[in-house]
Amino acid sequence: RANMDERDCDGGFQSTSLMKAARHDQPELVAASLECTATNIDAVGADGCTALILAACHGHSRVVRALMDAGANLSCTDTQGRTAAEAAEACGHTSVAAAIRAEERRREELWATLTGEASARPPLTIEALLSGAGAVPSRGGPKESPF
Repeated sequence: RANMDERDCDGGFQSTSLMKAARHDQPELVAASLECTATNIDAVGADGCTALILAACHGHSRVVRALMDAGANLSCTDTQGRTAAEAAEACGHTSVAAAIRAEERRREELWATLTGEASARPPLTIEALLSGAGAVPSRGGPKESPF
């Protein structure tokens, strides 16, 4: 079983409370952070991970679900180039990876329903609306929150 290095996800590397709650399997704190603050859900910590990648790698299925329901970007990658689904698989959490892939399919189906055609990726404005993240993500990855 291949786990992320402890230095990647442990200690003070997480730069937001959302990342810390995701790392430590605290779905209630994730929900509160998303409801009560202007949190950049796709912020990247010093370790290159988003909260979704952290939760996926550690197999925290309830946190992964909360982040996906809040519109986390499923295509963000860590410093190793892994998406949350790939990080979950690499860390031995196949059910978490399957849930993320199912959400990817659901979003693709929603996009096809909205547009009447399938596309590899929706335009950024539509992606931002679908994700509900609040800040428009760039194709190169998430940006810092304007707040």
